[in-house]
Amino acid sequence: MTLEITLGCLLAAVLVGLALFFARAQFKTLASLRRQSGLAVDDRLYLRKQAIRRLLCCFLMVVFASMLAGWFFLEERLSRPLNEEELELRAKARPQELVHHRGKEQTLRVITVYWAAALIVLFAMLLLAAIDLMATARFGFRHYRQLEAEKKSIIEDEVARWRGRPS
Repeated sequence: MTLEITLGCLLAAVLVGLALFFARAQFKTLASLRRQSGLAVDDRLYLRKQAIRRLLCCFLMVVFASMLAGWFFLEERLSRPLNEEELELRAKARPQELVHHRGKEQTLRVITVYWAAALIVLFAMLLLAAIDLMATARFGFRHYRQLEAEKKSIIEDEVARWRGRPS
């Protein structure tokens, strides 16, 4: 159990470290966008949206890491047996079998909700990464088409210049 907690907390620390590293880079990007004026409007908008997407992903990474580390403390609390006072209070309210069954049912519900929320956060992170990948591909293809059009224009100008030259 100690190894599990150590590795889980180490993984959470690595996730938080990566999130902070990448968040810092995105804040630098946003700051440089404010200072630069030579960028095209489309490029500036793309870079701003990209930085915001990545910052949101960093935030979700910290949330996921917190949930991962928090699970070890929650699991310990859920798995410990009820103390005498808690058992007496529950026994007064219901028969003993129902108390024991209800406790297990409630524990299972908490575990299910907790991990469902963690998986939703993980899915949102992956979805943002996929959206960012598609936006980057679109941005790259747009610039590739622009470069090809410029290249074609230069070649056409060169051909026209060569045709107009007397032999």
